[in-house]
Amino acid sequence: PSHDVGACNEWVLQGRQLGRLTNEPAPGAAVVYTNKKVLTGGRYDGQLDAVHIGLVVRVDPVLLAIEGNTILGASDRGGWVQTLKEVDSTRVLCYVSAE
Repeated sequence: PSHDVGACNEWVLQGRQLGRLTNEPAPGAAVVYTNKKVLTGGRYDGQLDAVHIGLVVRVDPVLLAIEGNTILGASDRGGWVQTLKEVDSTRVLCYVSAE
C-alpha cells in the first residue's frame, strides 16, 4: 500500500483498486486472512475484515508463508514469533500479487 502499510484492510482495499487481488497463491504474494466479519462504515465499508497477513514463500507441495506476530500453533495474530507456517486455507480472504 501507498500508506497504512501495517493495516491488513488497506492491503485488500488498495490491492482491489490496483487489480492485484487473486484467489491463487504464488511465491511473493501476500496472503491475507479474515475473521469473516463484514466491516460497516468508513473506508472499508462492505469489505470482509482482514486481520492477519503473511508472505507466500512456497506453493507446492505444501503452501507455506512467513508470518509475524503469530504463534507456533494454528493461529493467533497477537503472538510473539515470526515463523514459517502452512497457510490456513479456511481463513484466507485473498492473495495480493506483487505484480
